[in-house]
Amino acid sequence: MKWSKHIGFLCRAIRRRRGIPKGSCGVYTHSYLRNQNGNLVNPRCKPEPVAADTRRFHVGYNSLYLSSLVSAIFFAASALAQPTVSAFLYNPTADVLVLKYPYDKPTETQPLKPTLSLLGRGFPNGNFTLAYRIEAGGKVLHQGATDINIENGWFESGVELKEKYPNAKGVSWELSVPNAAPIKGYAPLAWSHFHGRVKYVDGHWASTYINLVPITWRAPWEINIPVAEDGTFDELVPARVYSVVNVDGTGYGYDSLERWAWDFDCQSSLEMSPCLPP
Repeated sequence: MKWSKHIGFLCRAIRRRRGIPKGSCGVYTHSYLRNQNGNLVNPRCKPEPVAADTRRFHVGYNSLYLSSLVSAIFFAASALAQPTVSAFLYNPTADVLVLKYPYDKPTETQPLKPTLSLLGRGFPNGNFTLAYRIEAGGKVLHQGATDINIENGWFESGVELKEKYPNAKGVSWELSVPNAAPIKGYAPLAWSHFHGRVKYVDGHWASTYINLVPITWRAPWEINIPVAEDGTFDELVPARVYSVVNVDGTGYGYDSLERWAWDFDCQSSLEMSPCLPP
């Protein structure tokens, strides 16, 4: 009974935060919006014929409440879990990402820097300082601290590093909590062999790279993997589930499109051969 009250409260809070009136909501389909009376929100947006069953694209009352319930359970679980931090260290093989454009634009180079990202769960909400030490065999290779903001019991943060640490084994961390003992722990490091070949379906090649997004969008610890002119790529990446993987060409919108995937499981070695449409 306690849990149902807490979850009900969180669901109501989520509805209020999203501005959803009690007992009503809009209905979204894959191609157009309807209001609560069933009328098209934008008459110019016409439904497109789809051969496959489109029921999975519809979000109505039941699925909205289910989404709220899942969010509430996730937040509650994060708040009640034992404090833990996962660490992900990226040591790029290349030093720069070369972007060659298929039109009149100078070739660009972007530096590829090693990064450390930290994902924490089960912590009290608030603003804190997280100290970390990259270690190998009891030896401290690098240490630092970063300010973090914890909401709903979890956080994701990260830093750019000035050098690579290929021999690192783990990260010791310590969260300073006002008027309480610090929370400490150790996070082992692991990597996956991520390799494969990118092909364009028309046989034409365009300068390409692969973007791996942990959770936070446009964060400094996103990973960009260069793709060679023969389409091959080969990299050691932090072993984890990435929220997004995007295979992109520098001719995007000109002679190529993107290829996206969500919840991309790269916890073990993986070979991938995406095909990009012209």
